[in-house]
Amino acid sequence: MLANTLVALMLGSTSVLSEDEQPSDISIIGTRIVGLFEDRGDHYYNRIFTQLVDGYDGAFTITLSPIRRASLIFSTGGADCLFIGTSRVAAYTNHGLPLGDFIFTKPINVTKIKAYTAAGTAPIESFEELSRGVITVDGGIGDDEQIHTHLPAGTKTIVSPSLKHGFKMLDLGRTSILLAFALDVKQLLKQDQSYAKYSVSKVFVVDSSEGVVVCRRFPRTLKFIEYLNDQIENLKKNNILP
Repeated sequence: MLANTLVALMLGSTSVLSEDEQPSDISIIGTRIVGLFEDRGDHYYNRIFTQLVDGYDGAFTITLSPIRRASLIFSTGGADCLFIGTSRVAAYTNHGLPLGDFIFTKPINVTKIKAYTAAGTAPIESFEELSRGVITVDGGIGDDEQIHTHLPAGTKTIVSPSLKHGFKMLDLGRTSILLAFALDVKQLLKQDQSYAKYSVSKVFVVDSSEGVVVCRRFPRTLKFIEYLNDQIENLKKNNILP
């Protein structure tokens, strides 16, 4: 039976290490996302990670940090791999990683960023309508620079420390639009259906990207990526991954 918590995973992986950690060990930095990927709990990305590494015979360690810090740790060499990352090359080359120095798994899922507005208001249906007012960007999105490429020139944005705080900003009228991952909002709705009151387009998507595991290119990570790709294929064949 697979472990239900990240702590169990960490103990399971570190138990095979010798007292003097070997250079073949893979260090993974995870992007902590409240309600989706946490140190403990049966959350969406906790389950995916558990299934991806199930049966892997190599040694690894994983720690979690907020998404921006996790990306920085990976980009500056503080970890071998990032889970979960984006398949956008610019997300890494823009932070100093040379092209060719990192590799991706096959896509795990597709993440969509949508625009949410206050209850009772008309949903955002086009990029032009993003000029409606000040925009809150949920901190879980992480790559604020990428978001700005989709916004009208001069758009003012502020970053919310949490998804719930971002919705609160809409309630208070502090901002007009909240940009957030649709998956994050879906998980929040499972906890509290009151968040269904906010307006969102059924078709308009601000941005989308493929979720992947990204690693620095080393012999030990090439083997790891190959194993994860096989796992992804199997999980998709069994309809566990989309």
